[in-house]
Amino acid sequence: MDRFSKFLSVVTIFSAATLLAGVAWGNTVPANMVTNPGFETGNFTGWNSYGTWYVSDTPDDVHSGTYAAVNSLTVAAGTTSTTYSGLYQNIADPNAAGRVFDASVWISTAVTNGYSDAFLQLQFQNASGSVLQQYETTPVRGDQAYSQYSLSNLVAPSGTAIIQMQGVVNGIGGLTLSTSNTGYTRFDSFSLTAVPEPASAALMTLGIAGFALVCRRRSSLTTPR
Repeated sequence: MDRFSKFLSVVTIFSAATLLAGVAWGNTVPANMVTNPGFETGNFTGWNSYGTWYVSDTPDDVHSGTYAAVNSLTVAAGTTSTTYSGLYQNIADPNAAGRVFDASVWISTAVTNGYSDAFLQLQFQNASGSVLQQYETTPVRGDQAYSQYSLSNLVAPSGTAIIQMQGVVNGIGGLTLSTSNTGYTRFDSFSLTAVPEPASAALMTLGIAGFALVCRRRSSLTTPR
């Protein structure tokens, strides 16, 4: 076997190994970047909040595991004003720019009577906390059992250093209530994952091997015998 053939064999083997590694990586479940995503600590470790929130272990409040976060929102009688409650987590990632992310959460509601919206919000922020890009799921209005809400294939813009994930409950303004109403919104199983990049190295090395083979064949055709 001449030197060129040895080189081509090594490149081909490396390409195949890299491609297989890329396939294996693609089949691996990406790590959840959220701390305490299902509140299984029994408290709000890793989270910040505004409005009225508590951790519940009541089975009807929980989607999976033992605990879930519950927001209690009381809308007073009379003409309502817009109010917001939020449960959020800031995830530092200085290498986020240009990468692709998926986010999701499970939401259920009870006794809201259509007086509030609930949704998942994701923000890409710079190192100072300024919002570069914001995304929200379709809001939940009315009572429902747990359903999953997702944001997919979100590309972090240039300058992203923080990813903020937030469950939001919005008391709707402009309504007129004859009596006050207290509704409950539950959030469970938050998830934020970075989408694995394609096995570009494998494709590149396969391309090098193909190019080398073409050059070798051309050389053999033009070399005097």
